[in-house]
Parts: sequence; structure tokens; C-alpha cells
Amino acid sequence: MHPLVLLALALVPVTTLAQEPVSLESVAAGYFGAETYCETAIWGTRQDPARDFSSAPLFSRCAHRDGRFKVVFPHKEVLWSDGKKYYRHNDAANFYREIPLDDDFLRSFDGNRGEVYPVYFSRLLNRYSPNAPDRASTSYFRTYKLSRALSTSVHSVFERHDDENHTNSERLWVRNADKAIVRYEGLRNGAILHFVEVTSMEVNRPLTDADLTHRTPPFTRFSLANNPVVFIAGLFAAAAIAAALFWGRLITRAAGQDGIARTRRRLWRAQFWMLRGIAIVLPLLAVLAIIIPGKGHPPGLWLVIVLAMWCAVGFALAATFTLMSHPVEWLFSRSARDAAKR
Repeated sequence: MHPLVLLALALVPVTTLAQEPVSLESVAAGYFGAETYCETAIWGTRQDPARDFSSAPLFSRCAHRDGRFKVVFPHKEVLWSDGKKYYRHNDAANFYREIPLDDDFLRSFDGNRGEVYPVYFSRLLNRYSPNAPDRASTSYFRTYKLSRALSTSVHSVFERHDDENHTNSERLWVRNADKAIVRYEGLRNGAILHFVEVTSMEVNRPLTDADLTHRTPPFTRFSLANNPVVFIAGLFAAAAIAAALFWGRLITRAAGQDGIARTRRRLWRAQFWMLRGIAIVLPLLAVLAIIIPGKGHPPGLWLVIVLAMWCAVGFALAATFTLMSHPVEWLFSRSARDAAKR
């Protein structure tokens, strides 16, 4: 009996050492030292602990240490960055935006810098832990403490709290076998309101352009809703090209300049009559929008203002079409004079 007891007592430290949880600083060092990182994960969020999580879709993302990254969601939404701008495209909603990384909008957005460790720039929201240090620094990981109550031989669980009352807190679940962060939880008063769970990951895998970039259709990028400046500029360019073709054909088929001048006067007269009508109708609509009580948002006056803006654009397009007759006529007359000299 005595040798067996001594052997059992000798094995106790070995067993304890084998089940000793990993160090979070060593885990962080592995991620900070990575050149590239890819993962697939699910996430969920809710405002009320009594309700279910609003969504938990599977998403995938890849990141490079130089600041480039790409996140793909199942509902045809893609977020990516080339290290200079942040881009977002939702094909289902025909939505596209590009924002410089120094824009104030991105101050609360995690992940437009060079960090490549998981979850921190995909779906991590600062409002669940407003006093957290910069997640792109090792000081953030030092605020975590090991939770022996939640840790097991498979996972080491680390917690951090924003205040003494533990109103806002965070948890990181680390797999002991490979020191991989596999789950993040954001809690308020002990209830999980936000989580990200990593289902697969790859570290230091060579990434191609397809892993970090996304092609957006030109009609989506330069549509009226996504890029009104370029869209309206395109309308004026199309009006100028159509006018050049129209006036060029009319000049080549006209018997003299009188017919061209007569057509031009008719167009100007029609446009000015339209302008007079608009100048009468829009003020009346504005008065009605102010007098008649309405409900909802936006107020009717804003609709009148938007209508006025579009009327101005329409009149400018019509004027561009008519004004193009002068340079086209000048070019044709000059070509005719050069041909006569020869």
C-alpha cells in the first residue's frame, strides 16, 4: 500500500500541471505576431436578456497585418478595407459606401487598423464595454483575469470588468490545446448580450487579392443613392453626348442655318414655359405643406425642397442639351470652311 500511495502523491503535481490553464498573454502574443488570419464564426446580439438573440449568421473574414481585411456575411453583405479606406457593399439592398479611415465615423469601429486577432474588428461593439482599453494593444489583454470557476481542462475562460459592480464585463474562451480564442462574450449585469463564436481559423495562411478585396458593380457604386455627384455628372455627360448627336444630324440634314436657329428658339421657349410653371407650382406646394397639418417624417416641406432640386437638375439638363447646339454648329461650320479652302 505504501508504494502505491507515494506514487499517487507523486503524480498529483503532474496532473495539476497538465490541466493548468494557458496564459492569456501568451495567447495574445501569438495573434499579435501573426502576419495573416482567417476565420469563420457566428455572432449574436440582443438588447434584452429576456429575448432571444436577434441573429447568429455564419460569417467569414480574412485579415492582413498591413491593415487590409475582408468580412463576408451570408446576406450578400461585404465589408473590406485596403488600408486606406473602409468599404461596405450590400448587394441585396443595392448599397455601397466608402469612408476614409481617419473619418470620425470610424472612431468606434474596431478593425480598420493592423490587428489580426479574431473577433475584434468583425462584430465586437464598444457599447458593451465602454471603458475597455484599446483592443489593438496588449494592455487590453492584461485587464483579463482567469476564471477558475468557468475554466475546464478543455477551455480557459478569462474575464474583465469595467467597474466594481461588474455592470459591463467581457469573457474570452481560449482552447487549451492550441491556444486559440474560440469565443467572445459581452455581458451586462451578468447576462450575455453579445457573443462571437469562432468555428474555424487559420493563422499565417498566404492570402490572395480575392481574400482581401471585393469587386462592386459600377452601376451600384455610381448609382444615385450611393454616389449622387458622379451619377448626376453622368447624366450631364449623357445629355451632352445625346445633344451632340442630335444637333450634328440636324445640321447635316438642314438646308440652312435658319432651320437650326428656329429649332433652338422653340426649345428655349418650351423650357422657359416649363420654368414658369414650376415657379408657380412649387411655391403653392410649399404653402400647402406649411398650412395643412401633416404627420410622419419627413415633413411635407422637405419633399417640396427635394422636388425643387430635381426640377433644377432637369432644367439644367434641358439647357445643356440646347446649349450644345452652339459648339456643334461652330465645329460643323469650321469643318465646312476648311473643306472649301482645300
